[in-house]
Amino acid sequence: MMLKMKKILSLALSVLLLLGFALLSAGAEGQPEKAESVDALTATAMHLMKTRGEVSLTDASGGALPLQESMRLFSGYTLTTGPESLAGIGLDETKAVTVDEKSAVELNRDGRKLSLDLLGGAMYFSVSRPLEAEESYTIRTSTMILAIRGTSGFVEAVSETVSAVTLTSGHCLITAVTGEEQEIAAGERVVIDLSSGKAEFDHSEIRPEEYPTRLLLELAMDDAMLAEADAQNGSGYRSEVLEQAYDRAVETGELEPLAETYSRQKSIVDRDILAIEPPPDPSAGGNSTDAGSSGTPSKQADLTQQERFPVRSIVHETAGAVCASVCRGAHGGVCLRCDEHGGSAFL
Repeated sequence: MMLKMKKILSLALSVLLLLGFALLSAGAEGQPEKAESVDALTATAMHLMKTRGEVSLTDASGGALPLQESMRLFSGYTLTTGPESLAGIGLDETKAVTVDEKSAVELNRDGRKLSLDLLGGAMYFSVSRPLEAEESYTIRTSTMILAIRGTSGFVEAVSETVSAVTLTSGHCLITAVTGEEQEIAAGERVVIDLSSGKAEFDHSEIRPEEYPTRLLLELAMDDAMLAEADAQNGSGYRSEVLEQAYDRAVETGELEPLAETYSRQKSIVDRDILAIEPPPDPSAGGNSTDAGSSGTPSKQADLTQQERFPVRSIVHETAGAVCASVCRGAHGGVCLRCDEHGGSAFL
């Protein structure tokens, strides 16, 4: 009898221990995950980098999620932006996208296979290091699949039957949903049209002045991608991007974030301009002549400072526009225009 009671008690104790472990495990799973550092997120996971305006996020089942700075994003999440809004997403330490206004993108990741479904609108993408052999990265619209290896550019879902891709560096393969394939290279824009039931690819060369605004501004603020694009798009490209970006920033009210870009890029811009057209020799006076022109005045002598060095002048105008509220005395330099604002700017 005693032996039987010991066995029953032993069995009961074992059951209680198992129940205790189960409850502890369930409690641990119910607790929120410890916050990961921004550096850890950047290196290993999709995460939200920035938002402006009206931005919403839903999970794989369509449930609304609250937005948090640097929050982790998971496969199946869909991010949507409203008018005059944007959202930046870090996909890992070498890949990022900026979702333009009135756009929606679904994030999908399976191991080292990454796919973004652009459901509508447009987005800027950048890859600072070529993908490894076992990696894949695609952007899909209703008309095509863009296979990316290492580049920067802009994808637009124009309509259910029309998409467009603009590439600022590198090259990519575009595959229409009907199976046709086309390559796109830096400096090109390709429109994919399925309205006839068959894929039609319209290739054209494109310069910064024709870029969509979001592409232009994001490229101007992306140092690594701008340097790469500059090397692939011919002389004066960087200066042209910065000049055009300034004009668009005035229109969109984004001069403040662009000011930091000009601060970083100024020495490079000046070097590029001076390489094309060095400043006049002060000792030569105001009547400089072209070599071998027998005293004929140079056309350059008739140009104003703004005309001779347009990007440098624009840099100064940008500094003057923002220095009062942003850069006054903070960067140890003085802008040519800053006396109007009573302080120093970032040049």
